[in-house]
Amino acid sequence: MAIVTVRAVPYATMADYLRGESSLNPCAVAAAAHARVWIISVTNAPQCPLNVFEGWSDGPVPLVTDAYDRLALAFDDVEPRPSATGGELRAEGFTFFDEAMARRVCDFIARAHGDHATRRDLLLVNCHAGVSRSGAIADFARTVTGLDYDDFKRANPQVVPNAFVRRALFDAWASRDEA
Repeated sequence: MAIVTVRAVPYATMADYLRGESSLNPCAVAAAAHARVWIISVTNAPQCPLNVFEGWSDGPVPLVTDAYDRLALAFDDVEPRPSATGGELRAEGFTFFDEAMARRVCDFIARAHGDHATRRDLLLVNCHAGVSRSGAIADFARTVTGLDYDDFKRANPQVVPNAFVRRALFDAWASRDEA
């Protein structure tokens, strides 16, 4: 098994870890117990209307660039709403998680988990608060890698997965299996 631990963390915690600012950073502590760290970093899309609010610290600034062990995504923490006609209503000005992003996440997790079957690796996923978007990706990764739910929940008690993101990930994973 490659991925043996999954953590959802806030933007600021991940940023501090990547800058190497403290060996006591929760990401650094977790990383020390693992062979390799894989990172999925989620930020708001550049045009997100929420970026204008004071104190919204992550904005569109990515923490990582795409690499073998790093994946950068930019989408907003929003979900489409059902319309009265049976379709979906999507608020203007927001970037929604989409099928292409879901496929990228699935491919990344499959590579991280499958490439090094004997290693003990850590998957860190960040978003603004480490709750919803990163929670959806982390919970999805936990599920498809077969990690224990209770252990995951103890380590990530703040997680409340964005249902739209989680559903899109499972749909993309199922379509990988069918192909």
